Amino acid sequence: MSTVPIEANISSDQLLRAVEHLPPQELDSFVQRVLILKAQREAPSLPQAESALLEQINLTLSPAQQQQYDALVARRDAGTITAEELATLIQIFKEGQMQPQIPSTLDVIYKNWRGYHEKLLTCIAPLTDVQLMLQPAEHMWPLGQIVQHIISVRAGWFSGTLQDHDEAMHAYMEEWGQRNSPARSAVELLRGLDETWAFIEARVQRWTPEDCARTFPDEWDGQVYEVSRSWVIYHVMEHDLHHGGEISLILGMNGLRAVDL
Repeated sequence: MSTVPIEANISSDQLLRAVEHLPPQELDSFVQRVLILKAQREAPSLPQAESALLEQINLTLSPAQQQQYDALVARRDAGTITAEELATLIQIFKEGQMQPQIPSTLDVIYKNWRGYHEKLLTCIAPLTDVQLMLQPAEHMWPLGQIVQHIISVRAGWFSGTLQDHDEAMHAYMEEWGQRNSPARSAVELLRGLDETWAFIEARVQRWTPEDCARTFPDEWDGQVYEVSRSWVIYHVMEHDLHHGGEISLILGMNGLRAVDL
């Protein structure tokens, strides 16, 4: 590395004249380090742990921005970030802070679907085995069997049709919600609802629009159709609402607490 003789106290002009003597490669490196120093002075000065927490709370980024942001943060933490990259990171940070914290329509739909699921749990939890056998008519399914059907259909679409194998989902799909399926207690039904919901939620939270557009074959009445993940999400949600209404009606007919909407 070249050395440049300088005075103890120098002006910026004197420093510039000294830097002029650096070889081209070292001059480029020096300029790079100066740019990084400049960017760091413009960056938020919080300690890294506090800064990371603040970023997590305040930033609203698109998926593409988030991916770029995460990569730049990793390079910053590794000490390999360039001045240009650091400037880009700061810009993303500023843009993310300026964007309004408005949830997307899908975020609102998923949040309220979860809320409906939790209301079903609240209704089912206190029911006795006798109450779970209540029917609106003799030829119609009892209340507990309808809950089983909700659980089985959730597992069938999200695990079976969408080819996402899971042993627990397979058991719900094959052994629950059939006309000859054994009765289940409220505790078993709550576990089935919670486990199938957790399976669904984990997927809808990570699927991108491209993931949701992917199609899978599904056979119905001898005809094979291609169904997308987006369609399955909507169909299972409408299925929950449809049969949740039946459950609410049976409970209300018998003086029990219905789904509170």
